[in-house]
Amino acid sequence: MRYSITPHTVANEVRMMRTQHKGALVIVEGPSDKSAYRNLLDQDTCRIVIAHGRENATTALQILEHQGVDGILTIVDADFMHIEGASSPADNLLVTDLHDLECMMVASPAFGKLLNEYAVSSRVEAFEKRAGCSFAAVLAENAMIIGYLRWLSVRNALGLRFEGLRFGNFLSRTDLHVHIPQLFREVKNRSQKHDLDESQINAEIESLRHPKHDPWQVFCGHDLVAVLSSALRRTIAARNESEVRPETLERALRFAYEMSHFGETELYKSMRSWESTHQPYRLLRG
Repeated sequence: MRYSITPHTVANEVRMMRTQHKGALVIVEGPSDKSAYRNLLDQDTCRIVIAHGRENATTALQILEHQGVDGILTIVDADFMHIEGASSPADNLLVTDLHDLECMMVASPAFGKLLNEYAVSSRVEAFEKRAGCSFAAVLAENAMIIGYLRWLSVRNALGLRFEGLRFGNFLSRTDLHVHIPQLFREVKNRSQKHDLDESQINAEIESLRHPKHDPWQVFCGHDLVAVLSSALRRTIAARNESEVRPETLERALRFAYEMSHFGETELYKSMRSWESTHQPYRLLRG
């Protein structure tokens, strides 16, 4: 279904919604984004449209702007824009502070609330003592390895597939370390790219690495939550798989992420700025 949706499909949906709603219309990438922003935006003054993909979202905005439809805002994940020094190319296009919205939620106090609910505090303390750093830092360090592979795939147009990765095939149960050869093998098999040279890929990833890179701009929030899911089953708790599936944890994060957390972000400030220059449209409560 989602693969039959085009930017024109999204633009048509927005135009149809405009006939029923005179307030702001916000285009987002996917269903989880809609769920998150629905908790943050004023549902009386704006409506949210799912584009089913970043390219659909940005191209639909271009179509609508060309047609003179006003009161339209698109919000997408930054992905690697910040780390590559890219800026938003359009007034009506905003991006997340970090790699994606999930990263913003994990970087907020919502993550601590999530750990309090699902983890065993004594196990977390023991893990951090062994690791010599915070549990969140270990998650970030290992999710970052996958992030560099994702970044390389985008930069070199490798077409690698990361959906449905079986993290147990490359993630250590004890220290959450990502075993790079096993990760390459998992991604190659899932992508049907068996001819890729693993040594060359590894060398290119090493050339991408830089100690000044902000991990929160490199790794994907979905990967970090998947590593957390594994940890809650094997390392810092002994939860059943059904209790801590990544989608369940992401839902819990959305519930734990409060407006006060969002109000500290650059994205919030950008939304307020957009409101001030696009009167009378309103996005946020208050």
